Amino acid sequence: MYALVDCNSFYASCEKLFRPDLKHAAVVVLSNNDGCVIARSSEAKKLGIPMGAPYFKVREECVAKQIKVFSSNYALYQDLSNRVMATLEEYAPEVDIYSIDEAFLRWFDMPPSHDHRRAAIQIKNTVYRQVGVPVGVGVGPTRTLSKLANHHAKKTGGVCVIDTPELLEHYLRITPVSDIWGIGRKLSIRLEQMNIRSAWELSRAHRPWLKKHLSVVVERTARELAGEVCLVDLDFEESQPKKQIVCSRSFGARVTDFITLRESICFHAARASEKLRKQGSLCAQLSVFYRTGRFNQNEQHISRFGTAKLINPRSDSAGLVDIAAEIAEKLWVPGYRYAKAGVTLTDFCPSGSRQLDLLEPLNPRSGEFDELSKLLDQINGRYGRGALVHGSQGINSGWHMSRDHASPAYTTQISGLPVVG
Repeated sequence: MYALVDCNSFYASCEKLFRPDLKHAAVVVLSNNDGCVIARSSEAKKLGIPMGAPYFKVREECVAKQIKVFSSNYALYQDLSNRVMATLEEYAPEVDIYSIDEAFLRWFDMPPSHDHRRAAIQIKNTVYRQVGVPVGVGVGPTRTLSKLANHHAKKTGGVCVIDTPELLEHYLRITPVSDIWGIGRKLSIRLEQMNIRSAWELSRAHRPWLKKHLSVVVERTARELAGEVCLVDLDFEESQPKKQIVCSRSFGARVTDFITLRESICFHAARASEKLRKQGSLCAQLSVFYRTGRFNQNEQHISRFGTAKLINPRSDSAGLVDIAAEIAEKLWVPGYRYAKAGVTLTDFCPSGSRQLDLLEPLNPRSGEFDELSKLLDQINGRYGRGALVHGSQGINSGWHMSRDHASPAYTTQISGLPVVG
């Protein structure tokens, strides 16, 4: 049996956790630069705040309806997610983390008398008691069915278990095909045109026909809905190294001077190199871009892009930051109001497997740079990201994104600890 544990309105729940006064209040969380609504509490959903709505369009409505608004606080969300996942590991031999707020639990060789509902309720109550985040738990004989059960758990007190043929048929019949995990909007329209409108009808569809006319993914989904385990070795069980790493961000305010823009480029290069080292890769190509805003018709627009090929593939922060800064300087055109900048790393190879060219120059300090990067990762891993940075990234730079409604870093910074009394 599989159990899918999904945190309810996760970002909004995290914001409420340290604010008892907001326990029953409507809460929304905004994307980077306070752009769009990316999370809503159940109270905010009932008040009609749409997901993905630009904040400037719903600002007055939020004020009128007394909806509490927060800027995204990813450090808080990730830390609370880690605590949830650590709690879940107490209840299953294997926990597959699917996203920041979802995880699959796999139960092997359970006795026939095992009460899955009681176990699901215990998981739900324990996570809330130990972490403070409400969760829903869906249990089924396949991953797809546990996902389907979790969808219905929102209407059945937070827990839904599909462990008998009668329950399986019931939930398959009442589930529209558009609500099935992996069936997107376009695919659901196509299935409905083929008179497949429910999960039950998809589970009974002819497998070879689905594979031939749609895809092997749809065919496997149908088999999973029928109770046949197909998705055992999912990609997220052992995440594959990325083939491209992009670090970019819109500025909190338009940037007109090169020093500020250069600091942002160096920041993104350092962040990208950190991700590169984390997956054990070296890169042989680095690109830099920055551009003005696209939607203001009253100002001039420009977009700049440059690439450097690296003879010696590398992952050290010092080297990649210097290269990115050099590209940015060559691209610089004054007189514009820049809105966004970023760095892209491509052309990867595994660390330690690179073949040297007989004619390429050897850098005698490359080993020192690698050791310095490892030390940088260790310090930031222990004391928090940004504890130690390259000087070229600047300190308290004005380019960082707007976070006018940010909550404190309650669990990751001493200054963010709640004070009582």
